[in-house]
Amino acid sequence: MNDPEKMKNSRRGFLKLLLGLPLGFSAVKAIYGHQETRKKLLLNIFSIAGYQYYDGPTVEEELQQNAPLHLRPEAENPHDDFAVEILMEDGHKLGYVPRSDNKAISRLLRQGANIEARIDLFQPENESWQRVKVEIKLVV
Repeated sequence: MNDPEKMKNSRRGFLKLLLGLPLGFSAVKAIYGHQETRKKLLLNIFSIAGYQYYDGPTVEEELQQNAPLHLRPEAENPHDDFAVEILMEDGHKLGYVPRSDNKAISRLLRQGANIEARIDLFQPENESWQRVKVEIKLVV
């Protein structure tokens, strides 16, 4: 196809075909079966700081391995500018991300990063500060 006019017409036809597809690139993904996969990067696993002082001991019958948790930065905390609360889905406060881990997690949350938290391990026979292990992952 050395004829410049034929090449020009075939390009136009191709562009018209692309523009005519419903939903643009979504249709192309559907045709080829491509699905976007998100990676979950492990940030850390730790015990909850202050667990024995908040709702944890009173709601232990509700705690289960893999249960999702919510993280909420507490910028107005008088003791720690990077404090991050750990909450159950129903709003019960279990405690805090330990100070050794909270600076990076707090900054990520304040910037809108997608962070998942869940109960990694629940061992009611352990001392109160070691009963619940939380796993934190960054979703990218």
